[in-house]
Amino acid sequence: MTVKDIMFTITLGVMALFVFDGCEAKRNLEKQSISLANYTDSVSIYKSKSGNLVSINEALIVSNESQVRGLEEKLEDLKLKKAKVAIEYKTEIEIKEVEVPIDIPCKDFILPIIVDSTYYNIKGLLTNKALKLNTISIPNEQFIAIANKREKWWKKSVYSVVVTNSNPYVTSLGLKSYTIEPEKEFYKKRWFWTAIGFAGGAYLTNQLK
Repeated sequence: MTVKDIMFTITLGVMALFVFDGCEAKRNLEKQSISLANYTDSVSIYKSKSGNLVSINEALIVSNESQVRGLEEKLEDLKLKKAKVAIEYKTEIEIKEVEVPIDIPCKDFILPIIVDSTYYNIKGLLTNKALKLNTISIPNEQFIAIANKREKWWKKSVYSVVVTNSNPYVTSLGLKSYTIEPEKEFYKKRWFWTAIGFAGGAYLTNQLK
């Protein structure tokens, strides 16, 4: 096989690789679209080794934020770029049967308490003997994103975790995030294949002279 034959074979191989990558990317986008259409926020519950209840749901992988409705606008509003993770998390704090003994010096009475607000819901009874709260519920929707955040245009962007709460009565007291990225083997790194490419190109160029 001559050098020209080798070059022709390599060219065909590269072209085939581009075609294959294009088809593979198209198939992946189709699969992602189907997964997104069927995706729900339903959670399952299991117990950890320590006995705590844990919520779990499938996590989807998408190619870009524009595939998820409303996500691109949220990231733009938060001034975030190159998001790696975005989480939408719904919670509700519910406290039942709280009773506070009191003594109101008057005739027996029962006064229903119902407070139905967007940010909290309280149901209970007030009597001359006690304040009974049957239910206290506080709904909240959290949005969590891990992305690059630039405070000022002249400053370097910082890899950050950002959390927003829909309920103004919910406050974040602490926040930590860890991204686990194992060190790649040398043969999987870009510089290795770049060096192979340069070496191969130099060899073929030398053979063609």
